[in-house]
Amino acid sequence: MALLVWFIGPFGQEEEKEVTYVPGAKDISGGELIVTEPDPLAVPVELPKTPMTPVPPEKAESASEQ
Repeated sequence: MALLVWFIGPFGQEEEKEVTYVPGAKDISGGELIVTEPDPLAVPVELPKTPMTPVPPEKAESASEQ
């Protein structure tokens, strides 16, 4: 009987399907978005609404010289 259960056992299991996550954001930086499951114990974070602007070339050059 145990041999029969061992033989039939694996056929009764369904294979796990691969989960695909779709982020609710558009990546315009050319980087890679990392998507995770929501964590109910996570600390809420408010991101600033300030638009990102590039550093003027003269400031970028002086910073790289230091």
